[in-house]
Amino acid sequence: MLMSSSHEIFALRKAKRNEEALAMARATYAENARDPWFLRAYAWTLFDRVSLEVARYEQKELSPAAMSGKVSGHLREFCKFARPLSQEPVFSQMVRLAVKASKDWKDFLAFAQWAGLACFSQEDKKPFTTQDGKAIDSLEKRFLRAVCRETVVKAADPMANAIANVKATAWGEGVLDHALRQDPQDHLLNYYRSKLHWLRHETAQAITRLLPVLRRQPRVAWTWSLLGAIMESMGAPGAITCYAHATQLARQEQEVAKTRLHLARLLAEAGRWPEAGWEVCRAIDYRAHNALRHPPELVQLSGSDWFQDGLQASRFQAVPEAAASVKALLRELGHQRLAYRLGVVDHVNADKRLTFVATGVDSGWVLMHARFAGSAALTPGSVVELGFDGQDEPPVHWPRSAATEMAGLCEILEGQLDHQEGKPFAFIRTPAGDVFVAPELLPECLRHPTGMLRCQAMWRMHKKTGKASWRALGLMDKA
Repeated sequence: MLMSSSHEIFALRKAKRNEEALAMARATYAENARDPWFLRAYAWTLFDRVSLEVARYEQKELSPAAMSGKVSGHLREFCKFARPLSQEPVFSQMVRLAVKASKDWKDFLAFAQWAGLACFSQEDKKPFTTQDGKAIDSLEKRFLRAVCRETVVKAADPMANAIANVKATAWGEGVLDHALRQDPQDHLLNYYRSKLHWLRHETAQAITRLLPVLRRQPRVAWTWSLLGAIMESMGAPGAITCYAHATQLARQEQEVAKTRLHLARLLAEAGRWPEAGWEVCRAIDYRAHNALRHPPELVQLSGSDWFQDGLQASRFQAVPEAAASVKALLRELGHQRLAYRLGVVDHVNADKRLTFVATGVDSGWVLMHARFAGSAALTPGSVVELGFDGQDEPPVHWPRSAATEMAGLCEILEGQLDHQEGKPFAFIRTPAGDVFVAPELLPECLRHPTGMLRCQAMWRMHKKTGKASWRALGLMDKA
């Protein structure tokens, strides 16, 4: 019987006789399956093989497809025996290699599901800094992000419908939600969740999830590409603007190679052929420089009559800068997704540069003139809509409302003026109750010969007495 020990395998590995070490581990696994040191030795020999293939892949000596096939075989072998090694260094190192290969390794999500979220040691959960001062996320965080990214890739792949892929994708979506609960502000995680919503035709949720990412990362091309895709799926005119902005932001053409084709197609459909032709030329140049084939969409665009005519006449031109347009679009989309509540202007304080908008008899919000443009021009009694981005958060936007009343707070009342000689104030007696007329409004009221008045009144709490009553804000023409 061939006998082996972990010492022999480690000795062969140290002598760089990796193939012999792996062959010995495989041959003697059955009789050493319960020996933890043997399992470690076996795992490290497999790590050497996977490390070699991933290094060749990173150096472009191995194609993604070839790397994927080799890594899959080695890691399937690793999964058969390595569970007891969870949280040990060799397990962490194998996970690190899996993350490196994840973008082109077709079985990464299945491996990640097998490894699970509990496989990380305390060291794996800590970020670190390289010798040249570069900050690196923890292995756990890089693993979670890779899982979330590949979950979105699988969800977008119409061919990934095998039961195993469906299960892995469902697990990955659970990981995404878990990661978002841990770090709700992470821009990549929110981007992935937005893309999942879009893939499921949940466009409202997709935009809501993406907007904070766009605000925090306004100069990242791929976020604008996603917003363009969402807008296109909605049939909204903003798609061209978003795609154009993405191509103008991209630092490398690879970032927007597909986006540029979408932009060219939409420009052509809109009859903007000089701009569409310019985008097609950029797409052709990129593929020629990198020896890439032309996808069907590019073949169709470049073979069209309008493109050939424009090419001969040199009529092509770039799309104008879209930065100002996307800012306006972002603002509009943000406002559309706010929760709005009615309020009525209680008073305007020019000295403190603020407008107070009441939402109830004892509640309201301050609009600082420096932040809320136009709020200084409002007058008491103006009904506005306050836009809120979250519960218990201050308003972030206000438009005027078409309403002139707010039931129970600001109403139009009609009644008889009651003024006692010599008094600087008066009351308007109405069916809804008495309306107090302040001294500054009294002269205008006294000019009405019949004394029947129609006024806009506000239900206010008296600061000293704590009692609420109606107070006239201004007279109105009779209906």
